[in-house]
Amino acid sequence: MLGRMNRSLVDSATQQFIADFGVEISVDGAFGPGSQAALDQVAARFGETAPSGRVDRLVFLAGLYWTTTPFRVDLY
Repeated sequence: MLGRMNRSLVDSATQQFIADFGVEISVDGAFGPGSQAALDQVAARFGETAPSGRVDRLVFLAGLYWTTTPFRVDLY
């Protein structure tokens, strides 16, 4: 499903996760060298290597986010 989504939307979501990890980044949907450097910074923080594929990057960051952010029961 993610592979069929608009590239810009997937890249924007990836950039938003990067920003959620506290790295300064423009969430503009254009995943270029600056976004890659920011992604690499987040991955290094967790001792990981960031994947290169568009969908793989998003899934990677989602996994990191959900394993490092407390589950909020109050939202449900």
